[in-house]
Amino acid sequence: MSENRENFNEKLEEYKELTEKSKPELGMSWFKFLIYFMLFLAAAENLAQAVSLILNFKNEYLQELFDLKYFDGDMRAFGIFFGFIYLIPAVSAVYIRFDLAKFKKGSPTKYIVFEIYSQIITWVYSLFIALCELEGFDVRTLILAFVGVTFGCVLGGFVYIYPNVVYFKNRKHLFVN
Repeated sequence: MSENRENFNEKLEEYKELTEKSKPELGMSWFKFLIYFMLFLAAAENLAQAVSLILNFKNEYLQELFDLKYFDGDMRAFGIFFGFIYLIPAVSAVYIRFDLAKFKKGSPTKYIVFEIYSQIITWVYSLFIALCELEGFDVRTLILAFVGVTFGCVLGGFVYIYPNVVYFKNRKHLFVN
C-alpha cells in the first residue's frame, strides 16, 4: 500500500510540473509602463497641480494643460487646501512605484488604492469647481452638474481601475517580497 502511495505522489508531482510548465507566460508590458513612465508622470502632474494651487501660480499654458482653476479672494483658502491634498498622491505615486518595482507584497493593492484616491480627489475638486462656477444658477443646473461630474469620475475611474485590478490579480503570485 505504501508503494501505491509513493507511486501516486510521484505521478502527482509530475502532473504539477507539467501544468506549471504549460501555463502561458504573463506579459509585463503594462507593469513596465506603469513603473517606468506612468507613475512618474502622475507624480509630476499632481505636484504641478499642488504647487500651482498653493502658490496661486497663474500661467495660461499650465492652466490649459492641467485644467487648473485659480482661487482668489475668499476662495484662496480652498486653493491652498486642495494644493496640499494634491501633494499626497504626488508623493504616493513615487513611493508605490518603488514598491511595485521591488515586487513587494501588497504593492498592487496600494496602487489600486492610489488610483481610487486619485479619482476621489478629482471628483471632489471637479465638483467643487463646478459648484463655484455655477454659483447663482438654479437647483436643476446644480444637480445636473453634480450628476455629470459624478458620472464622469465614476465611469472613468471604473474603466481605468477595473482592468488594473484584473491585471494585478492575475500576477499576484509575483509580488511576494
